[in-house]
Amino acid sequence: MSNSLVVYDSVFGNTHKIAVAISEGLAERGTSVVRAVVEVTPEDLIDLQTLVVGSPTRGFRATQVIIEWINSLPISALSAVKVAAFDTRIPEATIKSNLILRLLGGMVKYAVDQIAKSLQAKMAGGEMPKNWFYVADSKGPLLEGELDRAYQWGEELAG
Repeated sequence: MSNSLVVYDSVFGNTHKIAVAISEGLAERGTSVVRAVVEVTPEDLIDLQTLVVGSPTRGFRATQVIIEWINSLPISALSAVKVAAFDTRIPEATIKSNLILRLLGGMVKYAVDQIAKSLQAKMAGGEMPKNWFYVADSKGPLLEGELDRAYQWGEELAG
């Protein structure tokens, strides 16, 4: 039986919905808890086997509170934990159709990459699954099928 924790930050509720769906998928093979990053306690990390961390992409990055939480973890805190990262974002086609975003070109970054980089510093190495889920625009809603995709990804992570 697996002990999993999904930690998220959410601005408009979309990332929260994805976190819940991932946790439900993880729960198919064990116990899984969902926590807003501001609610995570040290006890949540005891006997943890899988940690999934997610944030909306805001201003081409993860939210500050997610990065600060990851950075507050002791070095090698996740050395024996399977770790995964996700974000919510607008589709690439929307970015390409927006003149301002298109002009930014290579400056467009996503939260999942920043989360993964921060988490890597707390791990003993190894592969880190990453995924992203689409919202119609910065406030949402989630695109159709994204909750199902998040649930399935949770099942895969539990596998």
